Amino acid sequence: MFTFRRIRFFILMVFLTSLSACAMGRTNLVDTGAVDVQVENTPKISIQGVTVLADQEETIVYGRVRRLGVYNNPFSGRQVTAKAVFPDGSIHEKADTLLTRTPRARGFRSIYPVANFKIVFSEQLPRGTDLVLSFGNRFRSDG
Repeated sequence: MFTFRRIRFFILMVFLTSLSACAMGRTNLVDTGAVDVQVENTPKISIQGVTVLADQEETIVYGRVRRLGVYNNPFSGRQVTAKAVFPDGSIHEKADTLLTRTPRARGFRSIYPVANFKIVFSEQLPRGTDLVLSFGNRFRSDG
């Protein structure tokens, strides 16, 4: 009986999540092939789980950054930069300096710090756009 309640709750949550995603009206431009994402990773920095969602007014880029070898305040003074190269050759660049650390599970100490980022473009990215993501200092591009 207790397990059945958990299964019902899980099914209900999946249904509500899918319903809310459809209600938002945002499409994932990476899944549809409208945007090609290129990530500039280094041996000590990796950008993962990139999602590009768009609606009529804006485009939002979500993802995670993982840093290796830096444990004390690993995201201070750093930013994720998204450079959108449109098919006509014009370039729009945005950055997110407010990286939020992902919560750790209780009793588990993560060896490699991970942070989430969110970058908002005020327009919908056109089809055929190349999106280049990089992580580095605010005034220099090295990691």
